[in-house]
Amino acid sequence: MLAQIQLTNYYISRINFKYTPESVEVDEKSLKIAHDIEFLENNLVKVIVKCSVGDETGLLLNVILVGEFKITRGNDADEEEIQELCENNTLAILFPYLRSAISDISLKANTQPIILPTINIYALIEDQKKAKKLEEELKQ
Repeated sequence: MLAQIQLTNYYISRINFKYTPESVEVDEKSLKIAHDIEFLENNLVKVIVKCSVGDETGLLLNVILVGEFKITRGNDADEEEIQELCENNTLAILFPYLRSAISDISLKANTQPIILPTINIYALIEDQKKAKKLEEELKQ
């Protein structure tokens, strides 16, 4: 059996919202997403997703969403497989919750609702890995 991952809890740990009615334009270029994975004891994983939408001139919304996962290890699952499973799937599992929270926050603020586009999470993660690798190479 391969390793499996299950979302056990999620919550929003921080919201920062700034709105200036004169200038509101949100597009894909103004969307930034980053995530960190913390491997805890007892096969638990904490994933922190940071999302920023907009800019300082019109609308700025920063949300930090935390997801807690439990890993069920298969007989043949090694640490590399577990890490890859978490890197490739936890953000994809949490993204709909993040998307919904951002839409709800903007709607409740009586602004034009922000609806995040559907994102190829795997491609996003690969792009982030490449950028991180390039950054590390430039530091050397």
